[in-house]
Amino acid sequence: MAIHTAKGQCKHGEFDLLRGCPQCVSERLAQQLKEKLKTNIVKVKYISDSGELSNREYTYLTVDRLNVDDIVTVPVRDTTAKAVVSVVDVAETEIEAFKDKVKTIPTGSKVKVEPHTTEELSQTEIEAIAKDIEERRARGIRPEQDEMEDGLNSEGLTLVIDEAPKAGFDNQIALVKVKPSEDVQVQSWYNEALGLQKYAEARIIKTVEDLKPANDDLVTIRRLRKAIEEKRKEYVKPLQDHVKSINDAFKILSEPIEIADKVTSQKMLAFTSEQDRIRSEQERINAERIKLAQDEMELNGELTESVNLVEVIQEVPTTIKTEVGTTGQRDNWKWEVQDINQVPREYLMINVGMLTPIVKASKGKIVIPGIRIFNEPILATRQ
Repeated sequence: MAIHTAKGQCKHGEFDLLRGCPQCVSERLAQQLKEKLKTNIVKVKYISDSGELSNREYTYLTVDRLNVDDIVTVPVRDTTAKAVVSVVDVAETEIEAFKDKVKTIPTGSKVKVEPHTTEELSQTEIEAIAKDIEERRARGIRPEQDEMEDGLNSEGLTLVIDEAPKAGFDNQIALVKVKPSEDVQVQSWYNEALGLQKYAEARIIKTVEDLKPANDDLVTIRRLRKAIEEKRKEYVKPLQDHVKSINDAFKILSEPIEIADKVTSQKMLAFTSEQDRIRSEQERINAERIKLAQDEMELNGELTESVNLVEVIQEVPTTIKTEVGTTGQRDNWKWEVQDINQVPREYLMINVGMLTPIVKASKGKIVIPGIRIFNEPILATRQ
């Protein structure tokens, strides 16, 4: 039974009331983010290898409300760095010229202050920060204009705007995450995963007692794996939703041209097929008349009347060529099953989608000829 969902209308056309208009939802999300970030503009100074602050200040948008002297993790090129907030409530006019290129300090980037925080930076981070700062100083270019990819901020959020929309169409805005490697939370999980990997590779289990810490780690591993997978879906789902929405829209837009193509092709092929049928019938009639005339000649030695052959129409050319273009027929071989019992084994395939759930549900009790059913235990965890 078909289920009919309620429909609504908006400036983008008809939409499903339960799901809402994807384009309107995207526009609202973009506007909400814009309003949230509008007044949260700060300047920071990078922390150098000696614990000193850079002379130059760098401007960022920030999701969280920050205060002067807060230590935060900020995006720098393809990595992150530690910095100190030097100015808050920066006027939006200061970044008007390159506002679309200003990176964002994501939520949760504030670093908990511990003794000697800056000294605990890894040597790699310190060297990368110092090198980056010196390069910018040497170039004398404002980092806000140099270091950022057009239209991309630190969370990997890209605002895609139709800069030259056609008449009758509103600007289409899509807000999506595209760089998980710059996500502070993802980076934290990755570092934790590296540690768990090292422990797992070094672990030796020889006694029952050794299973207990292994169990603790496995529960943590499963929890972390689930969190990473949920984050992956968080990144992917908006993209999939946009792709589905776009495909659905273009399916509707393409339907008339697909129908036109199909109908025109069918009529051309139908004409050719009918002409072939007529010609075959004409040739059959002529063949019969010639055969009758030959029989009469053999029997009587003469023809009592002339053989009136019908005019056979010409074959339809396989290629039609005009100034616009050329259309030609080509072979398109297909197949259908007539007797599956006669089909060679190499052309048959096990129905895995049907077999697997049946085997799992039977718990080893079912017997299927030609199939070995066995149990291969896996570990399940509970928290």
